[in-house]
Amino acid sequence: MATLKINNTDVNCASYRFAKMEIDLDSGRNLNGVMERTVLAHHPRKLFIKFPPMNENAMYNLLILLDNSTLSVTAYNPFTKTTETMSMMHGDLDPEIYWDGVNPQNNTKEVLYKELSVELVEY
Repeated sequence: MATLKINNTDVNCASYRFAKMEIDLDSGRNLNGVMERTVLAHHPRKLFIKFPPMNENAMYNLLILLDNSTLSVTAYNPFTKTTETMSMMHGDLDPEIYWDGVNPQNNTKEVLYKELSVELVEY
């Protein structure tokens, strides 16, 4: 399990991808076919996080943690081989229920969720 921190809380996830984006002010090819581009200096980072299937309480706690307009995220950066803290925002939060029924062992109702993927983008 890969570990990272969100708002100073340790979060265990199945895995995450770390991306560094290139953002151009403008880009395109000239009449000679040569690429011309104006690169902005800021290269925001992205995390693509996969959380394993979980029960209702675990999902609720994760969604409460993620449902903020600004997230302080600490993760390992493979480009620098260091752990860094970034100010990020989340993409869509769309948990998918895969089982909503009664547990035959204790006759209690349970809600279980499939793997959740979340994209975080640096401000």
